[in-house]
Amino acid sequence: MVSKSNASDTGLKSATWKFYNAGAGVVNYAPFPAEALYPERGGSIPATTKLNLQWQAEDVDGDIVDFEVFFGTETAPSTAIGTTEATTIEVNVSSGQSYYWQVKTKDGKGNTSHSEVFNFKVQ
Repeated sequence: MVSKSNASDTGLKSATWKFYNAGAGVVNYAPFPAEALYPERGGSIPATTKLNLQWQAEDVDGDIVDFEVFFGTETAPSTAIGTTEATTIEVNVSSGQSYYWQVKTKDGKGNTSHSEVFNFKVQ
């Protein structure tokens, strides 16, 4: 582009830029991190040897495929105890023990999210 003034014979040339409008993008959202339903985070449950961890999960696209659950006595559970399409999984527990668990949610496009680490104590 050249800019000229009526008061001068000299013109100034500016840089040349190229612009474009992108087409419609492919939109897919990662699922929201799962939220614990039972046992409640930081809760205490009566003595038992088995219980069902329960959570809820949402995804804007509605394409959640499965959940991978990490469970153990470490504050950062690294042992995967299973993958499920349900929002519940059975675990073995012992009285007097504290447990920690986390849920990795995966959608149909391969997006994942990790929940916070939940904890509970068995009386």
